[in-house]
Amino acid sequence: MAKHWTIFNEPEAKPLMIGIKEVMIAEVKDKGLDIPESHIKQGLRSYISRKTYLKALTLGGNRFDMNGRPKGEITPQQQALAKQMLVEWAKKIAM
Repeated sequence: MAKHWTIFNEPEAKPLMIGIKEVMIAEVKDKGLDIPESHIKQGLRSYISRKTYLKALTLGGNRFDMNGRPKGEITPQQQALAKQMLVEWAKKIAM
């Protein structure tokens, strides 16, 4: 995915726009790219499961499209959920 979309080449994780998966799948079809839908889903799942991604969500601010352009904002509820997920992650590690 990093070959086609610049956001995945950023040194720091950036919060992704809501609905990015559907936009990426549509772009793959429109451009005739050889990227299976399953690879997009797996890649996104891996990206958003990273601790650095969750930390980025806790900061609030912009969400970004696959080319690094701002597309929407992180809500307070999304920030709180990310914080809770980090707490749960820390509990699992401490066990």
